[in-house]
Amino acid sequence: MALVTDGGISTVADLQAIDSSILETARVEEIALPAKLILAETMIKLEVAAFLSRIAPTDGNPEAVLRRVVVTPGLQRWHALKALAEVYSDAYSSQLNDRYLGKWNAFSKLAKETGDLLYEVGIGMVGTPVPRAERPSVTAAAGIGRGGAFLVRVAWRNHQGQLGVPSDSLLVEVDAGKAAIVDAGTPPPDCVSFDVFVGESEDTITKQNLEPVQSGTLWTMPAQGISTGQRPGSGQAPEYFLRRRRTY
Repeated sequence: MALVTDGGISTVADLQAIDSSILETARVEEIALPAKLILAETMIKLEVAAFLSRIAPTDGNPEAVLRRVVVTPGLQRWHALKALAEVYSDAYSSQLNDRYLGKWNAFSKLAKETGDLLYEVGIGMVGTPVPRAERPSVTAAAGIGRGGAFLVRVAWRNHQGQLGVPSDSLLVEVDAGKAAIVDAGTPPPDCVSFDVFVGESEDTITKQNLEPVQSGTLWTMPAQGISTGQRPGSGQAPEYFLRRRRTY
């Protein structure tokens, strides 16, 4: 699962899965859905950071604790509902349409209920976060490769071997007789190695390295080209949960 600081907690498709008319509403009312997703994400991060600062030591750095929060299905739905509430708040403010008011109120209520339930279930946390990787740098050097067009992704690993969310794909074209060389870049804190995923399409991207590639080193595509391996993962699973303390 992604970390809350990886960005992109929900997508426009997630909003549409909850409210099938959201794209038409956004088009008619000229509302930028990506902006509303970012606004809802900012609100989620602020609220979760405040919650964590009350129950977990922050050492004066709440952002460091926030980086350990995992986007569980409950948190993702909470974010999507908050974004929908923001969309219909904007639409109602513009048109004073009662239908928009009804949806604004409904999604606001659902968002609050979902957030309350999430705090009861718990905020998913990891001990050593592995952030989403940035796109790698790929160059070509003399070799005996077959060449071709490839999509390349990388994902970081921490000291425990836990894998983060892979980077977005980078399209690379390599001439025959040359080999692709992948540089994952500067490792994030606590990350010591990375995996490389290559394929001719998004559906065929698989892991290429047998052992993790140590940070600071490069991975070179072998002469035989792409091999078949594991599909890219979705990031770290929660190791523990922090819950709201009940008061009676």
